[in-house]
Amino acid sequence: MKWLFNLLFPTSARDRKMCKDKVRFANEPAANEAIRRINPTRRKDKPNRAYKCPKCRGYHLTRSPKQQ
Repeated sequence: MKWLFNLLFPTSARDRKMCKDKVRFANEPAANEAIRRINPTRRKDKPNRAYKCPKCRGYHLTRSPKQQ
């Protein structure tokens, strides 16, 4: 039912603004492909994983480790 809630009550302007300056990927494979191109040697100072954004429901890149 969460999908119905999100459909009826879309994200707020404040939530969208949080993602405004980030590249949004439609799916995780596309985000991971971008990581492979940006960071082929897996350097720690470059993006090394994708995460699903709860605000825009897309995927963004980060270099932060995954939180447990």
